[in-house]
Amino acid sequence: MNLPPPSPPKPTQHRRHRGSAGSTLLAGGEPMIWLTGGALALALAMIVGLLTLIFVQGVQTFWPKPVEQWEGTKGEVWMGELDKEEINAAGKQRQRLRTGNFELTKSHFLWIDADRIKSRSHPEWAITVERYSGGRFFGIPVAFRTAGQQTAATPEQAWSLFQKHHAEVQQLRRQKESLKRNIVGPINQQLEDARIRLAQAKAKQVQDMIEQAQNSLASVESAAQEKLTCLRQQIEEIDRKGAAYELVFQTSTEPTYVVPVENIARAYPANQLAATGKWSIYLDRWLEFITAEPREANSEGGVFPAIIGTLCMTLIMSIAVVPFGVLAA
Repeated sequence: MNLPPPSPPKPTQHRRHRGSAGSTLLAGGEPMIWLTGGALALALAMIVGLLTLIFVQGVQTFWPKPVEQWEGTKGEVWMGELDKEEINAAGKQRQRLRTGNFELTKSHFLWIDADRIKSRSHPEWAITVERYSGGRFFGIPVAFRTAGQQTAATPEQAWSLFQKHHAEVQQLRRQKESLKRNIVGPINQQLEDARIRLAQAKAKQVQDMIEQAQNSLASVESAAQEKLTCLRQQIEEIDRKGAAYELVFQTSTEPTYVVPVENIARAYPANQLAATGKWSIYLDRWLEFITAEPREANSEGGVFPAIIGTLCMTLIMSIAVVPFGVLAA
């Protein structure tokens, strides 16, 4: 009797331990990848949001606004740019006017209730003035003076003469600043170096070195005094030429007020600007913001020194951190 051959033994099956899905994900590191990606996306969204906010605020800040003149119910007169509107706690509408003229009004902005305003107008020859010191100024030009003599007595003539001489006065101002920066700075540095050498010689208590340092300091001081005297004469001559031109304004509080042309950084007839004029001022303000130095306690002018400082700090930090980051990686 033929029996069937025995079947081969079945291979032994080993039970594989299967962990939970959560532990598998953690072991693979996928949650950390998603967390890192989410943090990166959030950081990018915050950067884009910040840049958008800066752009929107820049549009509102740098775009030239018309100048309004308001008459109050009690005979008051205000002139300036409409800055903001809101409903106060009492439920009344009020508006904030940028009045400028700080030396006259003692404030840059003024809140006025809507029910106090009797009438509004946009004077044709209202001028917005951005000054190097004193902040914004609003007024109507009524005269122009050259060396104390009145050479124009109407808004048109005064504005025409201002446009004619403003570029010349600005060139004188830049020339004066260049003299101070390129001559006074090096002279002061030479004096400081000579004083340091004398202090070091005294610290070493070597008589020959002390006498040599004293003679060097005396020579540097003599040369510096001669250069500073010449520089002072040049600056006084520049100041004399720049101070010869003055623009006379009528404001909401004063019948006449004199603004030196050398103190005017920018001026324009706000209510006569066409679209091209507004865009020109807008772009010029952006250029000034990026390339110029701040003025008026950092409330006017540009942020160029801050940009340079940030770039230098970032560069130095990168140089210092990159080697440690490579080692850590």
